[in-house]
Amino acid sequence: MSNTDPEQDHPEAITLALHGASPPHLVDAMADDVVLELGWGRLIFGQTFADPEQLAAVLRQEGHGRRDICIYAREPHVLVSKAPAELFIDPSHTYRLRFSESEDTGPVQSGFSVRTVQSREDADAMNRLYARCGMVPAPIDDIWDNLTHQPSVDYLVAVRDDDGAVLGTVTGVDHVALFSDPENGSSLWTLAVDPTAGIPGVGAALTRKLGAVYRDRDRAYMDLSVSHDNNAAIALYEKLGFARVPVMAVKRKNAINEPLFTHPPETVDDLQPLRADHRRRGHPARDLGGGPRCRGR
Repeated sequence: MSNTDPEQDHPEAITLALHGASPPHLVDAMADDVVLELGWGRLIFGQTFADPEQLAAVLRQEGHGRRDICIYAREPHVLVSKAPAELFIDPSHTYRLRFSESEDTGPVQSGFSVRTVQSREDADAMNRLYARCGMVPAPIDDIWDNLTHQPSVDYLVAVRDDDGAVLGTVTGVDHVALFSDPENGSSLWTLAVDPTAGIPGVGAALTRKLGAVYRDRDRAYMDLSVSHDNNAAIALYEKLGFARVPVMAVKRKNAINEPLFTHPPETVDDLQPLRADHRRRGHPARDLGGGPRCRGR
């Protein structure tokens, strides 16, 4: 059986069915039209939408300065066709860690520990990491609201042993808690590590810990999305046991993700209007490239 054409009774028949209709008995078990607010943007779970027109309309409602992500949409090319001037298929890969095929092992970490977010100060430290990594921050109130009222969202931080400084963070989403996912899945988002941390293994430890959280809840897998050219991150994820799966993400075109759907500037004259446009929209020129990048999406 091919991963790109799962059988009706395959346990991942919804997310791996790029073109065929999802099994009705599995679709009926899910909540409808699920959108999760994470502050920096919304996660839109495409497999919970029956109508691509409606899904496109939700994506087109993206707020200014946000970066919404639609994941698991069936026939993403058809979704883009509903608003081709506004939507595009993100040039990222999806990797899946199947807990039945992997072991929860890893080297003993030294100099830091990983724990859940416990305070608004932790949330503020998360945002400082996002800024250092060139990522969109999330209002502290949104993080805290999810932490206290949304059982489907898990926030972890890595903290230095000697002074308690936050070195890294990761966000997890429990698909079962969020929309009664019949595939029993989960996903990892916004993995960020302070580029000046000076301690190796922080990103791997955060990933392993989040995986352990969902393994302990008897989830079947944990997915993540990574830029196709982020070779260092891909190598890390493959070392941790993740395998690539045929799942695509769709986004709305905006100033933040403009380099993903436009050709790179060829001359200095081409670059200047883009820099001026980014300044006008409130995005620093370094967003065009060259700034620090972290492994999260």
